[in-house]
Amino acid sequence: MAQWRIFIESDRRVTAERIGSTVAHRLSVEGNVVCEPYYKGGHTCVFRCDTGASSWPELVFALLGKAQTLGRSWQLSGAIEEELDAWSNEPSLKGITAIHLQADAV
Repeated sequence: MAQWRIFIESDRRVTAERIGSTVAHRLSVEGNVVCEPYYKGGHTCVFRCDTGASSWPELVFALLGKAQTLGRSWQLSGAIEEELDAWSNEPSLKGITAIHLQADAV
């Protein structure tokens, strides 16, 4: 299971929810997209997704493939054997300032 956090520049909740829904649709996510005001301004939208991968390497590969559809110049940190922690400040969708992806090996 992976968690995505989308940082949205708009201070309008309805706009943030629309952008969050667009991202969730692009990633084929079914479920809740939770949008909240961000303390530095704008909003964050958080949601979880399951890729259906049967192994950790498959999950990492699937998530990085999805990440490429949302942005570029991804920065990876952490121990890849245990977690995927990725950050992009170069989203491909207008209105988004940054994207964070996190997943843990189970």
